Amino acid sequence: MGESILNALVIVLVSICANLVSEEELTDVDVSGISWIFVYRTDSFKQSKVRLNELNKRLEKEEATLVGLEKRKTQEKKIERYNEDIKKATSQLNGSRFKVNIGISLLLMGVYRLISFIFYGKAVATLPFEPIPYLRGMTHRGLEGDNFRECSFAFIYAMCTMAFKGTLQKALGQSAPRNTYDYMKNMEKDSMFSR
Repeated sequence: MGESILNALVIVLVSICANLVSEEELTDVDVSGISWIFVYRTDSFKQSKVRLNELNKRLEKEEATLVGLEKRKTQEKKIERYNEDIKKATSQLNGSRFKVNIGISLLLMGVYRLISFIFYGKAVATLPFEPIPYLRGMTHRGLEGDNFRECSFAFIYAMCTMAFKGTLQKALGQSAPRNTYDYMKNMEKDSMFSR
């Protein structure tokens, strides 16, 4: 029983560390594990981020401006141009993170393989219930026997990763960013112009 608890704690800690290292689409964040070292602290990323923020402010200002019927076409063209510039700036930001994201993904796959090798065939937890047959494949993966209350490392790792991802992002001030190119907002504005 004591070894099972220790194994589960190791898996939880590995999951927390993996979440600290990994990254989601965090355009408005200055710190995110390894990415901060290779991407967020570089001058090119900071300049691209400033440019994107400026474009968003200009777009919001242009959309808030009310114009007469005769200037509506000009305003629509400006808004369209700003949207295109925002798309380009966003793709430039995403491109600067691409190599680091690939490296992080490879690192996390390696950690997962290492942990799966260490805990292969070991029950790391005992569930207080027997899971429904649909979930047994996930909870009992890699384990021998018919005791479906035993839980493998893969299930614990997956549950911890899902549970800690949002919690750690909120704790570190990395909540989901405002979408830089909000399609629904633009669709709504376009439908207002077409009336």
